[in-house]
Amino acid sequence: KSNLKFSIFNQSYTAYLNGTKIAKISDYKAADVAAESSTVMSLLVKFNPQEIFRTAWTQILGNMGNAKIRLKGSITVRSLAILIARIPIDETFTIEKFKLI
Repeated sequence: KSNLKFSIFNQSYTAYLNGTKIAKISDYKAADVAAESSTVMSLLVKFNPQEIFRTAWTQILGNMGNAKIRLKGSITVRSLAILIARIPIDETFTIEKFKLI
């Protein structure tokens, strides 16, 4: 949580399943986050289910709970009309952990 109100925009990520690229995720609209709070943001996910099945089917059929999801990309943050930064994002988590969020 932040002491300042800020906006997140220009979100752009690539999603990987156990190292295999599976989707592009983006949202270019601003999402405002009030001070000392959190917010829900929408994201556009572009993927081809046939491509995922063709390239990652063995990973999907295996132990899915321990499959690793990686989101790599960037976001832009602005606070008080000041562009703070284009922040790189590189997060990895298991599907089991993601279900708990």
